[in-house]
Amino acid sequence: MPELPEVAITVCGLQDLIDRQITDVGTTGQDLRDPFPENLPKKVKNQCVESVERRAKYVLVEFETGYIMMHMGISGNILLEKSNDSANNEKHVHLKLKFSSEDRLLFRCVRRHGCVLWLEGKPPECRLLDRLGKDPLDKNF
Repeated sequence: MPELPEVAITVCGLQDLIDRQITDVGTTGQDLRDPFPENLPKKVKNQCVESVERRAKYVLVEFETGYIMMHMGISGNILLEKSNDSANNEKHVHLKLKFSSEDRLLFRCVRRHGCVLWLEGKPPECRLLDRLGKDPLDKNF
């Protein structure tokens, strides 16, 4: 399972996605640890990423209408594939977000212990986030 600093580094690497518009969404439709969100492609297509944040080991990608929340589980990872780099193996990729820049975000989870959820509202409300304690990487910890 990715450790907290690895998730923080992943979020830092995804900051380039802010203000980019999603032009296409691909999913396997297979459930992971939780059921895959219904109609996720319709919910995020043509929306721009407003922010990318971390809460505990969850990655939150904010849009105007809600958030995609991802957890990498035991063997998962989140990759940002640049437009000129298509060498990534797409086996076990459960979510693909294609941006207007032709870059793609790939959520890969071999053992399917991770999760991809859609959260409504600002800030997002979720049973998984409500139980979290203080963040050890926070300056005020």
